[in-house]
Amino acid sequence: MFLTSEMKLYLLVLFTLHLASNAHSQTHDSTVRKYMVIQPHSFAKASLIIKEGKTIIVKDNRGIKNRGHLHILSDSSFFLYNSFRNESDTYLLKNVATIKYPTVGNVVVSVGLTASSVAFYALAGWAFQDGEFTGVGIILVGIGVLSDVIAITTVNGLKYSGKKSDYSIVKTKGYKLRRYHLNR
Repeated sequence: MFLTSEMKLYLLVLFTLHLASNAHSQTHDSTVRKYMVIQPHSFAKASLIIKEGKTIIVKDNRGIKNRGHLHILSDSSFFLYNSFRNESDTYLLKNVATIKYPTVGNVVVSVGLTASSVAFYALAGWAFQDGEFTGVGIILVGIGVLSDVIAITTVNGLKYSGKKSDYSIVKTKGYKLRRYHLNR
C-alpha cells in the first residue's frame, strides 16, 4: 500500500494539529494552587513550601496546639481540619507561634531509631551478668535511651518559630511553586 501526496499532506496536517493542541494545553494551565511559605530569617535554613492539604502542627500564641490538614482561606488566614477528631480551627498568620511540618521521612527515621533502641536494650540485657550491669551494658542502655529521645523529636517534624521566620501565603496560577520562585 502506498500513500499519495494528498494523503501525506493530510497526515502531516493532522500530526501538526495534534502537537499544537498538546503544546497549548501544557503552557496554559489554569489551576490555582495555594501554598504556605515559611522563610527563616537565617540564610542557613532553607525556605519551606507547604502545599494546601498537607498535615501540619500549629501552636498559637496562647500555647494551644492543633494538628490537621492545611486549608488556606485568605492571604492572612487558614484553617486546620483534623479528620480524626472531626474538628477545625481557624488561625491568623500573626497569631501563630510555631509550625511543625512532619514528613514521611521523619516517620521512617523515627521508626528506625526506635527499632535500633530496642536492639540496644536487648543487647544490654545480655550484658547483664550476676545481677549487675557491666560497663558494656551501661553504654548500650545509654545509646538506646539517646536513640529513643532522637526518635521522639524527629517524628514531630521540622519546627519553624514565628520569631525566627516569616509566614506568608502564596497563590499561583499555572505553575507549581518552587524555592527558586521565592525572592530572598
